Amino acid sequence: MSTIKDRIQAFIEASSDPAFLRSEFSSLGSRSGVNRALKALVDDGSLIRVGYGAYVLGAEGLPAVEMDLAALDILGKLGAAPTYGGRIWREWMEGRTTQIPAKPTITVRRRVIRKIGFRNLVYRYEYWKDGQ
Repeated sequence: MSTIKDRIQAFIEASSDPAFLRSEFSSLGSRSGVNRALKALVDDGSLIRVGYGAYVLGAEGLPAVEMDLAALDILGKLGAAPTYGGRIWREWMEGRTTQIPAKPTITVRRRVIRKIGFRNLVYRYEYWKDGQ
């Protein structure tokens, strides 16, 4: 009989996603069992917790994927329709300003409460409205 941790590892290996939400593992066992298994995987370094119920693949205590890709994937799974870069980043890329964006910003179409980040890198959200 396989443990919840083994089932979660098999799920992760079968997936091509760089990031996962805790809700994706809810069918693999009880809530407390999944939480214990995720904590064990975080302690092992296989997963890195980057937010409330959000995990990315880990390697030697660091994320195994780019945090930009992981953040976009997590926000996409939450239904926020994310795109990388905010207004300042777009203006800088278009050459309309020489001001370099200091903090990574993700443009989203709906309100996001969760903080996503690793160590000192925490993403900010800019809300996009139709016609903006």
